Parts: sequence; C-alpha cells; structure tokens
Amino acid sequence: MKLLISSVETDLAQRQENALAARSTVAWLTKLRENLAEIERDTEEAFEKRRELVKLLVERLTVGRAENGRARVDITYRFGPPADQPETVGASSVDRVNNSPEL
Repeated sequence: MKLLISSVETDLAQRQENALAARSTVAWLTKLRENLAEIERDTEEAFEKRRELVKLLVERLTVGRAENGRARVDITYRFGPPADQPETVGASSVDRVNNSPEL
C-alpha cells in the first residue's frame, strides 16, 4: 500500500511540474508574440529594434561574388552572447555556425 501511495504521489508531483512548465511556456510564447508584433511594424523605432536583433544574432556578414559571378552571401551566426556582453553563468553556447548560400 505504501508503494502505491508513493507512486501516486510521484505521479501527482510530475503532473504539477508539467502543468507549471506548460504555463511558463505559454507565458513565454505570448511575450514572444507581443515582441514579434512590435518589431514587425513599419516605424523607425521598429526598424531600429530589427537592427539590434540582427546585431545580436549575426556575428559577421560578408557579401561578394562567387567564381561563377553570382552574388555570394556569407553569414556567421552567433550562438551565445556578443563578445562585448558577458555570458550568463551556467549558459552553454556554440561559438559560430557558417551559412554560405549562393544567390
């Protein structure tokens, strides 16, 4: 009987954790939707916010020509805080990922 009670208590605790995680996720996604709507506007302030977002996400952007003469864009994405911002304690990050599509 004690094992059954313990099992039910464990199940209840897990369900409570799942419900809390679901509520946190909903709150985070709602805030993300609000922020996205804010930067999609056609205003100077929204443009500046988009620029700042690109600065946070992109390490380097190089535009040139490929050997065949077509435009070439090399984008180095950032997966971690910019060099001028300290990394949060305990956060893990990947330095860079290169993406070089030819246009």
